[in-house]
Amino acid sequence: MDLSSYRATTVSRGFKYNYYFAQPSSPIQLFFYFVHGFPSTSYDWHKQVKFFQERGYGIVVPDCLGYGGTDKPTDPAAYGNDIAKDLVDILDAEKIKEAVFIGHDWGCRIVSRVVTLFPERVQAAGFLAVGYMPPNPDTDTASKEVLEQSEALIGYAPFGYFLFLGGEEDSSKICMDSLDTFWNILYPDDPKTWITDMGPVDAMKTSLLSGKTLPSASWNSAEDRTHQIEVTRSSGLEAPTCYYKASVKGIHKTEDATIPLEKYTISQPVFFGAMLEDYICIPALFKPDTEKYCKNLTYKEFKANHWGMLQKSDEVNRELLEWVEGLGM
Repeated sequence: MDLSSYRATTVSRGFKYNYYFAQPSSPIQLFFYFVHGFPSTSYDWHKQVKFFQERGYGIVVPDCLGYGGTDKPTDPAAYGNDIAKDLVDILDAEKIKEAVFIGHDWGCRIVSRVVTLFPERVQAAGFLAVGYMPPNPDTDTASKEVLEQSEALIGYAPFGYFLFLGGEEDSSKICMDSLDTFWNILYPDDPKTWITDMGPVDAMKTSLLSGKTLPSASWNSAEDRTHQIEVTRSSGLEAPTCYYKASVKGIHKTEDATIPLEKYTISQPVFFGAMLEDYICIPALFKPDTEKYCKNLTYKEFKANHWGMLQKSDEVNRELLEWVEGLGM
């Protein structure tokens, strides 16, 4: 991604955001607003940026709070629902009325709160790997109840790593000390690695502390892997793990309790791209709520791991384009 296309703005909370920006080729073309998750930066959308920019669409891709060139507060309270307002502030800075938001991983929770709290700024919403996440004032992802329910459904606890990343103060240091192993867990060559080395409680920590050797992902180019690791090596993981800390500490649950029930349902068109070889963000865990609350839903399955927008970019881009063009915006 062209570094000269990055801009910076300070949002109303006082944080500086770094983001990629491209104007549409004509005033009638819409903007795509891509929102990444953990442990990515805006760079992980580069295959979507190239594809949609070449077709004349406007593009906004921030380094989310805690990542890349954006500010990196280490107070978990900064990583709650107010991030949705940060993203809207970027729209305001660029004088953009509305956009098509596309989220991946933690970006799906952020996009969910943008469309929940600021629906007038969202033309349509897309969710990759993780579905729409309605407000959840009752449970946390890493709660005992959720871990037991998910284990009963799929045979293992997929979210046990939340307790490590979000519940242990030295988790970011442990990850940084074994960054190659960490990266090969998060971006796996064999997606089933997540069943043994990431999902179960203590599995990720054990693999990192033992220095377990795992192959780098054959689907992730050497250029991409080098860039991803070097940015992380420079920025660290203390701030990014705050998303998990906000969940484990109950911050997300508490903030969600303030959202009225009538805001849970989305009237805008929604795209859910489910990744069939994602063994943590399993489609069966997210499809029910997405179908319940998204009344204009397009559901597509991809034979891909969690990182479908990188691994199967051609297919993902084609389906997103067909979806948006079919909306007649």
